[in-house]
Amino acid sequence: LQSCANFAAAAYINSPLQNWNCGDICLANAGTQLLKEFKNERLNTRGFIATHPEKELIIVSYRGTQPGSIRNYITDFVIYQDVYSPKPDTRVHHGFLNAWEQIQPQVTDDLIKLIQENPDFRIGFMGHSLGALATLSALDLIEKKPDLANNEKLFLATFGQPRIGDEKFAKYVDENLRAIRTVVRGDPVPRLPPSWSIPFIGSYKHFGEELYINNPDQDPSAFIECNAEDPNCSESVPLGQLSLKYHSGPYYGVNMRD
Repeated sequence: LQSCANFAAAAYINSPLQNWNCGDICLANAGTQLLKEFKNERLNTRGFIATHPEKELIIVSYRGTQPGSIRNYITDFVIYQDVYSPKPDTRVHHGFLNAWEQIQPQVTDDLIKLIQENPDFRIGFMGHSLGALATLSALDLIEKKPDLANNEKLFLATFGQPRIGDEKFAKYVDENLRAIRTVVRGDPVPRLPPSWSIPFIGSYKHFGEELYINNPDQDPSAFIECNAEDPNCSESVPLGQLSLKYHSGPYYGVNMRD
């Protein structure tokens, strides 16, 4: 989990990652070999594809919302829903889907080629906050390589992830993908968009297993395992105790920032 958090944090690094020498965050996953960085200038989204040969792992990591980025904020807050075409009875967040569709041509084909070259490697999708795009990326890979659906080689690990789609979409994710979401107590972002139905928009639900860091100030590595939307975990925190200061972590001791 700490390794995954460092891979998610590395997507925030503004300096080039070619030599994987970005300081403590890169040192935590020493031996990583970058394949490519990808980005969309118009929407200010970015991430990278890499391998860790010793761990036999392929990494696809997406950066979260960059503080002060109006383009990222627009993506986050355009919450009306679109039909998710691979599963037409499901609906997803328009901003996230649009951001993914804009960056998809830079990701999936190269990733499939890398998987073919390293057939024994696991594939991990990671991201913080807006890095929820990792979910759509993983599903796109499964659409193109159905043998990876419900495959133990493929997993998703996100941090402070907002809700992405409706209840049918959440069920679709759970049916196809091992998904683990880490949430820090008091972080408001995983509570958004709200789970109740909004007129002309619809409702949102989380998927996967929630790992709930319930005492980040005392022990940022201790967590409780919860089901999605468990009322006794992150959903139990009163609105008055939510604060964005918890959104960047720490997640197992790792903070999400450059």
